[in-house]
Amino acid sequence: MSQIFTRRTILSAASTGAASAALGSHVLAGDGSQDGGPKKRLLMLGGTAFLGPQIVHAALDAGWDVTLFN
Repeated sequence: MSQIFTRRTILSAASTGAASAALGSHVLAGDGSQDGGPKKRLLMLGGTAFLGPQIVHAALDAGWDVTLFN
């Protein structure tokens, strides 16, 4: 079965890569419990399109406390 690529899937894949490159793996390294620091927090203003969802998912996967404001 072949994969169907739409503009949405291509932009989503590209934005996921851009989000992880922009944030970097060292920034999303976890909740700070390893180094005794406070849990990292993110306030996302808007973020319902383009890079927003990928940034939120990456932060949640890394254990950040995320607050969304639309």
